[in-house]
Amino acid sequence: MILYISHQTTYTYSEKVVPGMHYKHFHPQNRPYLKVRDFHLEVQPNPSLLSARLVPENNVYHQVWMNQEVHKLHITASAVLDVKTFNPFDFIVDINGPHSSAEYLRQNQEYFRPFIEEMELPERMQDFSREVADNNPVSFCSNLAREIHESWIHELRPEHGILTPVECYDRKAGSCRDLTRMAIAILRNQGFPCRYVGGYCFVPQLEDGHELHAWLEIYLPGSGWLGVDPSLGLLTSEHHIPVASSFEPSRTLPVQGFYHGDASSEMTAKITISKEE
Repeated sequence: MILYISHQTTYTYSEKVVPGMHYKHFHPQNRPYLKVRDFHLEVQPNPSLLSARLVPENNVYHQVWMNQEVHKLHITASAVLDVKTFNPFDFIVDINGPHSSAEYLRQNQEYFRPFIEEMELPERMQDFSREVADNNPVSFCSNLAREIHESWIHELRPEHGILTPVECYDRKAGSCRDLTRMAIAILRNQGFPCRYVGGYCFVPQLEDGHELHAWLEIYLPGSGWLGVDPSLGLLTSEHHIPVASSFEPSRTLPVQGFYHGDASSEMTAKITISKEE
């Protein structure tokens, strides 16, 4: 199928400001099941610089710089994607081959270090982890996603920032980014490399608010980075469109930057996703 994504973001300032350097993550990632046919980013007022680059983790970002005062900043990202059906279970966990956990992690321990390091979890969270644990890592991921989906309330929390894993666990509720961050902490404490993914989710039957979405990817030998969505309680499929992934959630924000001035700002966003078979 062909997916059409339109992501409009507007920042309105209480008085004129001069934007500093901005970095924008809106470009979807190419995956085996997903190819970006076309992408266009428009910023109004017209910036002095708009350049596509790559961060160390290979996420595409656009560097934006302006040298004029603005009262409003409007960003429109448009993408056309060619998406194929994707079976997340279509792999074999390889415990003895060149990508086996022991050998591969040994050879790449410095690379995987930030994807494994995690705060120590309280005993109650460790007990929960042991309850859903399974000798089969794929079953463990599926059990964890399903348990979080069924036992935690998924909120459309508009506040900025992410709850700590302990805060989310104790509240028994959180946004997709909160639930994802908690699941990452649980999996990392079991020794699994994990990364946070920000992107879009195309599930028309769900209520509004799921289009901009967050989930995690866990590295398993044989599968590579395997997507796990604790908000929906499943492994990710072609309905998940990744934009940016990182060991640190703050590195995946759609817009990062600052402005010069004392004005306050207000942000609004509108995302539409449609398909053509």
